[in-house]
Amino acid sequence: MIENLYTLSEIADKRFSHGEDIPQNIIDGVKSIVSEGGFIGMAQINPVAGNVEYNAKKIAKYIKYACQIGLDMIVFPELALMGYPIEDTIDRHPVIVDENIKWLKGLAKITRGTTALVGFIEPRAKNAEGKKYFNSAAILKNGKIEGVVRKSLLPNYSEFNDYRYIEPSPAVGVQPPETLGNFDRDNIRPSSKIFEKYGISICEDCWNNKEFFEKQLYDKDPIEELAQEKPEVFINCSASPTRAKKEQLKHNMLSFIAKKYKTPIVYVNQVGAIDNSSFDGSSRVFGADGELIARAKSFEEQLLIVNPAKKIGKIYPLTKGLDKSLTEQKVFTLEYESDLERTYKTIIQGIRDYFRK
Repeated sequence: MIENLYTLSEIADKRFSHGEDIPQNIIDGVKSIVSEGGFIGMAQINPVAGNVEYNAKKIAKYIKYACQIGLDMIVFPELALMGYPIEDTIDRHPVIVDENIKWLKGLAKITRGTTALVGFIEPRAKNAEGKKYFNSAAILKNGKIEGVVRKSLLPNYSEFNDYRYIEPSPAVGVQPPETLGNFDRDNIRPSSKIFEKYGISICEDCWNNKEFFEKQLYDKDPIEELAQEKPEVFINCSASPTRAKKEQLKHNMLSFIAKKYKTPIVYVNQVGAIDNSSFDGSSRVFGADGELIARAKSFEEQLLIVNPAKKIGKIYPLTKGLDKSLTEQKVFTLEYESDLERTYKTIIQGIRDYFRK
């Protein structure tokens, strides 16, 4: 039955890629399998930075399908509605920030029992000190916004410029929906950091474990704070660019976090290329024992359905050679044969999306 789930899902993925409707027999077949509950959809999509309408309509198709088949939750990458990285475009053209809020509220209206986690740019109050925006993720359910999660740790190294235009969140985890657009350290609401059974974080927020990294870049660990409330599943919305040795580091770090806290982690990554960044997707799930349960395709859009509690998932292969080097994240060598296919696909994706977007 589980193998049939992924056979049907691949048919649905092809339909999505061609802009076609999903046949009712596919919907019914998937629904009969996931109806027992606990299933999460990892929507590994390729957004266009700044094209909010395009991104919103794509997200809407996935949300509608997730509701039709009865998923508990569907998770999108970091800033899926705006596209990442967006950088100074939001300062030069603030109208697109208004547009992303409008579309976010529209997406909330099409949700039903399925929770949708959608990344967006959140404007701050006009008189707020600091940067103008938060990097946020909205929890959408039953036709409305149920909560907002904001990114706390902002990278400012390598290709990242987040801190130049985004304000770090003073609070980890979920804040009530009424804080949308007027949240600050002066009005942090005393509420649970987790939503239902999910501990939600955004990209860099899971990259600061003091036991895994020899040196920390930040003075707090959002995952540690979420873990104190004992969520059943960690969710991380990400837009993590691909580069040499990144896969090895990411694989081992996520496995370490899941095992340390004895909590499954669902990591949803963006795919596609935007400006100077290329994203390989490869979204994944690690079980509470740190073992890999599921991994999405590399360099392709995909909706991969998983059940972390029951260890249900499918592991798609990485680009050729990477699987053999997953323990080498701290080994520096001039031997790059295991990374050649990833490098080739990164270049091809970058050229393709540059002209397409």
